[in-house]
Amino acid sequence: MALFVDITKKLEHFTLQVQMSTKNIGVVGILGASGCGKSMTLRCIAGIEIPDSGKIILNGRVLYDSEKKICLPPQKRKVGYLFQQYALFPHMTVRENLEIVAGVAKTENEIAKYLALLHIEEIVDSYPERLSGGQKQRVAMARMLLTKPELVLLDEPFSALDNYLKESLELEIMQLFQKLSVESIMVTHSREEAYRICSYLFVFERGQVSREGETTEVFQDPKTVAAAKLTGCKNIFSIKKKSEKFMDISEINMCFNFVGDIPKDIRYVGIRAHDLCFREGEGENNLLVKSVKFLEDPFEQIAIINDKIWLKCAKSENILKKIEEGQRLHFPPQKLMLLK
Repeated sequence: MALFVDITKKLEHFTLQVQMSTKNIGVVGILGASGCGKSMTLRCIAGIEIPDSGKIILNGRVLYDSEKKICLPPQKRKVGYLFQQYALFPHMTVRENLEIVAGVAKTENEIAKYLALLHIEEIVDSYPERLSGGQKQRVAMARMLLTKPELVLLDEPFSALDNYLKESLELEIMQLFQKLSVESIMVTHSREEAYRICSYLFVFERGQVSREGETTEVFQDPKTVAAAKLTGCKNIFSIKKKSEKFMDISEINMCFNFVGDIPKDIRYVGIRAHDLCFREGEGENNLLVKSVKFLEDPFEQIAIINDKIWLKCAKSENILKKIEEGQRLHFPPQKLMLLK
């Protein structure tokens, strides 16, 4: 799949200005907070909404070009769209909901194929009101795939499901897409979902792409405060003073040593809660612990140090004992993230 998007659209609180280019990079994710323009971007690609200006090109076909006055209707774009709310017709059975796309794929064999692939043969004569959330999602997916889309757009498709069902259905759908060679773009506000599913990520902030790259790379080096927060970093501090390798962080009364040179446009530093550890002595990047509070978590230990710093570690680690022994909280220089 090759997709090029360069569009603008004025919204109520900001202007959507999106530049995206993807080519054969697996499942593409759009990660962002609610109301940042993620879903609007998908709707523009699908043709449900019309941008104010720009271009959208899919596999060499121009879907939208404001200068050339090209704007293909949704049914001609070969783009499938899976909505958050399934959009099934309540007065139709599962079979009838699939047959509604008969103008595109009208053979019984095709319908039977997707009934089997999505394991919904047994509910084919049921109405949507009788279906669970997971079953509705499968029916909506089958109906969309029957149109043979070149690109599938997933608008937070698993948000209404419980965690267990969500994760099992995610895995099943992604395996199905791989089997059918279906390319997809998924919108999500869940960093866990983005990390599990997406191989490439666009991070949105107020209608613009603030960071893009391979998913693991974006999590390891978010580069912006917005991307750091969206990928789960809770320890972000403003830099008051800095030299080439040192940062003065007045918020926590610390001076950090960094492993490389610090660019002039860097204004913040972050470190993930699980990258902190304890060290003995007053060495570099070691902070005296004055207070500690614990938060309940079923699987790991979460502590708030000096009312500002989040620490995560294994439940087996005895934090209080280390503090009583005089150990200090250590900020490994190689784990510090420089942020704009």
